[in-house]
Amino acid sequence: MAETNLNQGLPEVPVEKWAVDLVSRFANALIATCDEEINNSEDRRRVFLTFLFGAVNGIGFQQKMSPPQVHAVALAFLLKGLKLPVEESAEIAQFCINATAKGHRWNASIHEGMDEFFVWQTNPKGFKPTRLLRVLQNAPKA
Repeated sequence: MAETNLNQGLPEVPVEKWAVDLVSRFANALIATCDEEINNSEDRRRVFLTFLFGAVNGIGFQQKMSPPQVHAVALAFLLKGLKLPVEESAEIAQFCINATAKGHRWNASIHEGMDEFFVWQTNPKGFKPTRLLRVLQNAPKA
């Protein structure tokens, strides 16, 4: 299948499935570059997961998804994209939802993830994860 502009129109598959696939591609790009940094500690792993939730929120914003749709995309991504167990996926999704609260110590990671996702969307092949590396270096403690 030919590569298309990631910002064009609605997908031909259900928007939730398309969103899970898109976040998975973004996550794979990050993992390919930053795997060692991501898996350095549990705190950094949480930063990475909240960072990815920023991408999910970004897609939700772009596609005008409802909060339950965004939640469903987050869960499906954790289950299918990252292949995490059901209970862990539910716990992480709720943690990320809680982290969207203004003033939450993990909130900045979500916003940085959304911004990094938008940068990746414009140029997936030339992408360098500068925001993720910065956020990982300043990971808050769980």
